[in-house]
Amino acid sequence: MIFSVFYLKKKKKFLYLKNPIRATIYGLDWKLDLLKNNIEKENYDLINYLRDEWNHKVVGGNSTTHRVVHFSYDFGNIIHGLELKNFDKNKHLVIDLEYDTAEELACFDVLPDIFQLNFKNEIEWTAITKASYQRQFKQIISEIREGNFYQLNLTCPFIGNFTGENKFALSMLNQLFHAPKEQLGAMAHATYLSPLQYSLISNSPELHFQIKKNKIQCAPIKGSFALKSQDAIQKEKAMKEMSQSKKEQAELFMIADLITHELNSLPGPRAKVVKKKHFFSVPGILHQCSLIEKNIEGTSLTWEQLIRATFPCGSITGAPKKAVMQSTKDIENYHRGFYCGGTLLSGPKQSKMSVNIRTAAIDEGKKEIFYGAGGAITYQSRDEDEWKEIFIKLDSFCRVIEGGSTKT
Repeated sequence: MIFSVFYLKKKKKFLYLKNPIRATIYGLDWKLDLLKNNIEKENYDLINYLRDEWNHKVVGGNSTTHRVVHFSYDFGNIIHGLELKNFDKNKHLVIDLEYDTAEELACFDVLPDIFQLNFKNEIEWTAITKASYQRQFKQIISEIREGNFYQLNLTCPFIGNFTGENKFALSMLNQLFHAPKEQLGAMAHATYLSPLQYSLISNSPELHFQIKKNKIQCAPIKGSFALKSQDAIQKEKAMKEMSQSKKEQAELFMIADLITHELNSLPGPRAKVVKKKHFFSVPGILHQCSLIEKNIEGTSLTWEQLIRATFPCGSITGAPKKAVMQSTKDIENYHRGFYCGGTLLSGPKQSKMSVNIRTAAIDEGKKEIFYGAGGAITYQSRDEDEWKEIFIKLDSFCRVIEGGSTKT
């Protein structure tokens, strides 16, 4: 069984994609066709992927199918010419799916008889120690002081193990899409791949880009304040505090400038910042974002050009992008995988890519779940505040999964 689900926030519906006509997994030097009877890896150099698959125009397509591509953050290192040190060549770097059937559902009720997951009690997370995090933090501040970069998005991996049930991923997916709709991120989505015993489940609130009326729109998130409740007074207080914070403003404007510059490298008129600052909330967190827009009508812009220029999203790298990605590899000392990557949905009515924060990868063969969380470090950051923010973001994801339980 292979399928994908996307939450359509404006419609408050779910896009259920099934009956794949393409299902190809790409590693560093191989690809695997899941639809073949005899599944075997073929030799393939991933550096050629964008040229081979996405060298066609962004505007003017007439697709009748839905294509879903999960890009790992590590794929971004490859397209920027950065070496992947100590990388497991068996790891998935790109998951490319195309579906023949699409249904819009008011309720996601396609998975009957799935056991109910007590998510908080089922998972025991392991993560780096606070002391290790503080060492990384100090190194970043030192490099900022030396002028190597302005902002680095420092992340931490959380690895959990589960036992017993072989429907863990389906249960987790089902509970996400049964959560109250106001708790679902604007880019919430999931893909289930039974041939690999592998799934991606995301409650991302962040838009990397979308193509709308011949325009590229980007909405990078920078800035996170804890919310004890969704009470209007609590939100108003947090918005006022965030709007007055020079640190939070600097984080956001740095990344908005970076993304504007990236869009200006592409064909067409200059990009514009339509909204400098916009506030919105997700479970337990108040965020701020910018809205940046570029007209591409009449241009020859290709998907390859767009992805190469903007991926991975600057909000989860820092600035300047290539320099900070190089430092991140050495400081974090782990491979982010699909966390901090992006999922592209390209179909007849919409084309958009998420930034895969609040995202988990589940390997049921290994009985393992991988989740990442982090935040931007600038010269004004304090390690204690940033450490707390990581766990606020983990809790935000977990509480939605737990809240989607259909137990009586």
